[in-house]
Amino acid sequence: MEIMNTQETTLLVTFRIKPTERERFEAALIDDLLGARNEPGNWSMHLFQSKKDRDLLYFYERWQDNFVLDLHLQYDYTQTVFELAPDALFEPINIRRLTDLSPVDQATYRLPADTTKSIDHLITFTVPESEREMFINTWSTLVEKNRAIPGCVAFHLHSVENEPSTFVLYTRWENETAWRQYVSTPIAEGISDFLLELFPYCQKNQ
Repeated sequence: MEIMNTQETTLLVTFRIKPTERERFEAALIDDLLGARNEPGNWSMHLFQSKKDRDLLYFYERWQDNFVLDLHLQYDYTQTVFELAPDALFEPINIRRLTDLSPVDQATYRLPADTTKSIDHLITFTVPESEREMFINTWSTLVEKNRAIPGCVAFHLHSVENEPSTFVLYTRWENETAWRQYVSTPIAEGISDFLLELFPYCQKNQ
């Protein structure tokens, strides 16, 4: 009997799209996104566009385990993305596996009251080796404090497999009001101060 991998699987998938192929490829990504959200074992899936590069898009995906992820890869809408990729992208699809540094039980996850109004952020950090331990220790405390703030739906800091200097932060807020209230709090200001201490060593790509 095959043993099923029951460990949560989180991915950051990067697409650098050629401008001439953007409309067709984005449509395929949206089809994949909507299909995935209806699949058993998909805990969340979001599509992000870089603020600095219109041609750079990301999938942030959370799956129950590798088994359901493998099933997802077999659906027609997922296969379409892979079939279009060679002609539509400047470079191959980059799939990175993430590890939540402060994991929580799936039962504690929740959705915003209105998913059409939620505010989501995806930020990557590149931290020098000399700052890595300080970065992890500081954020392990900050993550728990941020999760307790009213209006915070999700707050996750991830390490990246085979990239020890790279970290990915995903946050979700109930709505624009909750986000704006948060950024005016002392803890949000403290995070900004912390990031400034790492510059120019810490590169934030949003």
